[in-house]
Amino acid sequence: MYVSICIWNMHPSLFLAALCLGMASAAPRLDQSLDAHWSHWKAAHGKLYDKDEEGQRRTVWEKNLKMIDQHNEEYSQGQHSFMMAMNAFGDLKPEEGNVFQAPLFAEIPSSVDWREKGYVTPVKDQVRQGSATPSPKVKPKEPVSLLWKLRNCIQFVMF
Repeated sequence: MYVSICIWNMHPSLFLAALCLGMASAAPRLDQSLDAHWSHWKAAHGKLYDKDEEGQRRTVWEKNLKMIDQHNEEYSQGQHSFMMAMNAFGDLKPEEGNVFQAPLFAEIPSSVDWREKGYVTPVKDQVRQGSATPSPKVKPKEPVSLLWKLRNCIQFVMF
């Protein structure tokens, strides 16, 4: 004899209990022993999450922490030549972290004229102002760091 069970014929309380049990087993289980470590890491890196995001970020962080611990265990056995540690990006999935990386095979120009890009202002002559006028001295910066700043550069005076 073949018996089939239809969920619609089930008693409502049994159906709700089965549904809740299924949802609870599908939810990620957080390691309660890492609560203090998680709180310390969030405080150290200034991380604040809303209620919905907290569990997701904690799950990713725990997964990354376990991967780091496993790697360091393998390092202690001589399988790797370097150790790993948790940093400020520990709550990011690998695909989220790739946003910060430049493409490996991007075309790099042989030269760049930063004047054309608007990152270098014309040099001013101080002769008419008098040589006693104080002017700021600025060391040259890496052009890459200038890309992250606004184009409203300070115009520097030549001594």
